[in-house]
Formats: sequence, C-alpha cells, structure tokens
Amino acid sequence: MDWTPSEEEKASTENELGNLPENGIWALPNNHAVYQRQGLESTLKLLQRMDHPAIAEGCRRVKIVCGLVGWEVHDEDAEILPFETTSPEEMMFQERVRRQEMLMQATCSNNDCQTLVASMDLENPNWTHIRDVEMEDDDGNKQTVEVWSPIITCHDCPEEVKMMPEDYAILAGDDLATRFKTKGGVEYRVLTRDEVIHFMDNNDIGSIHILGTFCPFGREIIPPHFRALITQFTLPDISEEE
Repeated sequence: MDWTPSEEEKASTENELGNLPENGIWALPNNHAVYQRQGLESTLKLLQRMDHPAIAEGCRRVKIVCGLVGWEVHDEDAEILPFETTSPEEMMFQERVRRQEMLMQATCSNNDCQTLVASMDLENPNWTHIRDVEMEDDDGNKQTVEVWSPIITCHDCPEEVKMMPEDYAILAGDDLATRFKTKGGVEYRVLTRDEVIHFMDNNDIGSIHILGTFCPFGREIIPPHFRALITQFTLPDISEEE
C-alpha cells in the first residue's frame, strides 16, 4: 500500500525524535509498538510490537517517515507479542506495564557502565531545561515548546543520565513524579483533588501555592508540567543548613 506522510507528520516525528535522550524509549500507544534510540545516533530499534496487520502497517509507516527525516529504523529483531482484544484503557495499562518492564532493565548511558537506572537516586532528579523547539498547533500557528529532562547521576560513574519525563514517572512512581525541588531547597508536592478539598475546608492554606513559571522564593524557573498545578510547598530548614 502506497503511503506518503504529510509535512505535519514529518515535522512532528522529527521533533519527537530530536527530543529523545541517549538510549531513550519511544513508545507509540496507537501503534502498540516500542522503540529505543541507539545511543546518540539517529537510529531506532523496534523492541516489540503486537501481532496484528494494522499494527504492522503502522510500524511500516513509522519506518517510512523516520527515513524521510534522516533516521534509520531496525525492526528485524523485534519481539512480536500476541494481540489481545481489550478495552482502550486496558491496552494503555498493558503498554505502561511493558514499558516499565523495559525501563527496569535499562542501564547507564555510559557504555562502560552496566548500572541499572532503577537503582540510581531517583528521589533527587535534576530537572534541566534542555532546549526550546518550535511546533505548529492544529491551526498552523507556531509556538515555542520547552524541552525538559530529569537528569539522574549514576552512583557508579559520573555519568548524567537524561530521561524523558514520562519514563521517569513510570520508573520512579507517581509520588516522586509529582514532586519538584528547587536548587534553593524549596520542595513542591502536587496535591490530589481530595487533599485540596481537605486543606480548603480546614482553612489550612498557608503552605498551598499554585505554581507559575517562577518559584516565588527565588525566581527559579519551574518545569512546564508543574505549572498551573496546586501544590504544597516545604521551605528548607535554615537551621540545618547552618
């Protein structure tokens, strides 16, 4: 079947691939397929996909569009999983579980170090602004998107492992993924709906803050996925620092 990607599809794919960190995982829920970047090369390896003609066709199209934006795709050794007819919610859950299993086996981006990323200090990520990219919205308007990465330092070598935010959330868990600590020591924790109601009903709002672009205690830039969220903040213990 002949298929040619649109300019929008090529631009979107190029942006997504350009944001992949070294050895980063690229999962496509709609295609039920998982790819991994090979080091820092413009090369993807198809790790696994479900056994279904439509999914195979989707992967074929991914290979085509990747080739047009300068990326190679190696799919000859992919694991083919049995296709299961389930609800979209269940399929998304299964996709997350499979991705978590792969992340649990991921190792340090230093090729000479085999330390598991899961064993590193996931509690203290260094959220870093990597770069800005321009993307078009559905109306064709260009907008600047900030690309951030939680950087984890390997405890067996000095390598700084850049992770995709969604991979960090899957590997570290929701509790750590909903916390952010500034370099000045201010820690924010995103509140659940029930927690917000509890604090409001008890008029206990002294430590509640809706995050914007900057931390109000030091003007440090807040990662975009924390902005506009209702959080509880904890200030650093000055006596301990002294």
